[in-house]
Amino acid sequence: MLLDKRDKKGQLLGFSLSPTAYKVSEICLESFKKNKELFNFLNSVFPKKLIDLYFQKLFFELAFDVAYKIVLNEKKIYTDFPLVELLQKKDQFSEIEFIKIKKKKNLKKSLRNFLINNLNNLILLNDKILKIYFKIFKKFDDKKIAKIAVNFVEGVSKNKRSDFFWHDKNSFSQNVYTYIESQDRINKLYNSKNFLAGVLNEENISKLSLYNPIYFQSEKKIEEIRVKINNLKFNDNFNFMKTHINIMLTKIQFWFFFFKENNIKIHINSEESGLSNIIRQISLKMFNGCSIGKLKSYPTNIKEDYMGYFPNDIYFTWGKESTSRLKNTYNCIKYFIISGDPYPNIDKAKQTNFEIKINKLKNRGKENLIMLIDSVYSENKYINWHLIYKEKMKLFFEEFLKLQSNNNKIGLIIKSKKKNNLKGLGAIYDKIKNLNDQNECILIEENNDLTSHYSNYVSMIVSFSTYIQGAFIQALVKDYNKRGLIFDDTNLTILEKKIYEFGKDKVIFNDLNKMISEISIFYKKKDPENKLGLWKNLDEFDPFGDYSGGQRIGIFIKTLLENFNSKKNAEESIKNALKHYSNLYGENKIYEA
Repeated sequence: MLLDKRDKKGQLLGFSLSPTAYKVSEICLESFKKNKELFNFLNSVFPKKLIDLYFQKLFFELAFDVAYKIVLNEKKIYTDFPLVELLQKKDQFSEIEFIKIKKKKNLKKSLRNFLINNLNNLILLNDKILKIYFKIFKKFDDKKIAKIAVNFVEGVSKNKRSDFFWHDKNSFSQNVYTYIESQDRINKLYNSKNFLAGVLNEENISKLSLYNPIYFQSEKKIEEIRVKINNLKFNDNFNFMKTHINIMLTKIQFWFFFFKENNIKIHINSEESGLSNIIRQISLKMFNGCSIGKLKSYPTNIKEDYMGYFPNDIYFTWGKESTSRLKNTYNCIKYFIISGDPYPNIDKAKQTNFEIKINKLKNRGKENLIMLIDSVYSENKYINWHLIYKEKMKLFFEEFLKLQSNNNKIGLIIKSKKKNNLKGLGAIYDKIKNLNDQNECILIEENNDLTSHYSNYVSMIVSFSTYIQGAFIQALVKDYNKRGLIFDDTNLTILEKKIYEFGKDKVIFNDLNKMISEISIFYKKKDPENKLGLWKNLDEFDPFGDYSGGQRIGIFIKTLLENFNSKKNAEESIKNALKHYSNLYGENKIYEA
């Protein structure tokens, strides 16, 4: 159990999870790549960098559980990690005894993989059926217009985090499509399919079904290397990989025909973990398309944390600071473009409703408003990722509630990570809810809601998270004079040296009592020379500091689409769109990886 355990430097043990998993994945990939014939076959059809990234990420994610046990310093590790024999031979793990156990079967996943692995026989039959069908009815060709496809992950709402933050229905007409992989994604965000259909229709966004026989065709080059790979001999350690690669090839083939048959030239997918984002990028490159990604969570300075998250041609960042962090990660991004925060300002209806709450708070004499931004927390008993320790989150809110209680003019606006995030704090949550009902504080706890929509109403923002919070940065950059504080319980002194160098006990504190004391003094004395919470060089985090990042991204996407529709290939289209963006916003907004 990770609990609140630390390393010798006082950092959370969890900071070592990704680097350890990466070391394990390096060992596995190095051994696997000895099968040179296999990689020659794969690299003859698919981009080498993406193939390497795919297998590195596969081994990285498989290794996470064993990495968790290594980090906990267990000397006898029971694991179902399939390549454990490779680790036992390495000097760096010589003090650990690895004991391989049988993997528990996931029947649903096993059945799914069985069906995909054997899908090829049905695909060959489908090829014959489609050939006859097209011969009789002729193939409907709707490929004159290039299209944009968006994986539906965060929804359509312009007033929250969204997949369509860049979209303007008047600019893109009927070129934009979305596809939905799971009903759960709809249920999480919308009342029903019909309600979502109405929203999509209003925005001129069409929906593509993933259940179309036309996507289940065979692609000649893929089938040729499939035959060759199936005839290869695999090292005993990697026997399981033959089935995995067959499944991988079937998925690549499916997405290739999805892009091809719909003439999808631009793909937007905000999924980060798992292998499907890399599979789709491989398929898209086969069809000479372009993928676009954008920064969601603020990057840590642990480069292994984002292993294979961003296999994009184009990646939009908020500023130089986040760009420099991402350039140091293990990904295949070709161009970084600085757009600033991509999300728009609060809409009028939402603003009016919130200002009613603000006025009620001020009518109670609360003129010094502080926004608290929480994060996900846990007791860290049964998870292999290190979150803020639950007792520390309790303490954080207890101290700030005391601060408000002892200072009549201080009012708290609590912006929670998600719906019911604080419910696990029990009596603390009940107290916050009660204060909210009495107009003594404001609790905001909607899913996908934007902190930056509320930050203009406060004089100070305080963040408590494992790492630097994206929501905190997004709120801070909207006003370079805004005061922002970070409570650092996880010890970021090594990872965030720059921030500590200029801001220790000014913008970042690892002593909660000292932070509370400094805040109390600040509001009592109201000394304009007090530098508490004032940041340096915020333009490096976001040079625009507005709510128009999504519009800038939309302009780039529109230019890119126009170039594709002028029959230019991906490389030409990207270069022309980059040039146009550069002319509008400056050459210093574009970085080639």
